[in-house]
Amino acid sequence: MAEREEREERRLMAQSQQDLDLALGRLEELRAYRQSYATGERPGSGTTALQWQDYHRFMQRLEHAVSAQEQIVAEGQSKREAHQKRWMAKRQRLESLSRIVDRFQKQEAGEEQRRQQKQQDELAARGGYSVHD
Repeated sequence: MAEREEREERRLMAQSQQDLDLALGRLEELRAYRQSYATGERPGSGTTALQWQDYHRFMQRLEHAVSAQEQIVAEGQSKREAHQKRWMAKRQRLESLSRIVDRFQKQEAGEEQRRQQKQQDELAARGGYSVHD
């Protein structure tokens, strides 16, 4: 069960990282577009007031889109960090449980080996022969 929980949290963390990567890519596209439009696509000298208003409205919408995408990126980073913390906790729990199971298995193996040795010693003592013969 602990392995399944750890695997699921690892999957969720990977998915949140993919989502974050996509959001970051979209943000960079928007920023590049904004930069390109702000420096190269400005209305020229014969521009009417209406064209300037359209340009400014467009730049405001573009700025709003960049701000909204920055918020999406921030939320994605928080989500990824939360998944990473939960995954690390699940992984540590799984490792702890694995160490406990290993210790008990070694203890059981040692006890089983002692039982078998005791049985062999008892048989040897009753039968008068050595187990090494």
